[in-house]
Amino acid sequence: AADVAYANTWKNEYNLSIPVLADTDAQFGAYYNSDLAPMNMIVEACTMKIMRIIVGADSSAIETIIEAKL
Repeated sequence: AADVAYANTWKNEYNLSIPVLADTDAQFGAYYNSDLAPMNMIVEACTMKIMRIIVGADSSAIETIIEAKL
């Protein structure tokens, strides 16, 4: 599981102005499939609704989804 330091590094690496959180308590663990690693889950923080799950290291897909929601 990602920790706060990892989430901050990821946020800084992609120069994001939106909140990036680490699921340190594994609340979304039931939705995570370790066979699909790396897996990124984009969650609407206000509603905690999973907006998208992206499998693989496709930063452009992640950026596109986030930009569309801003």
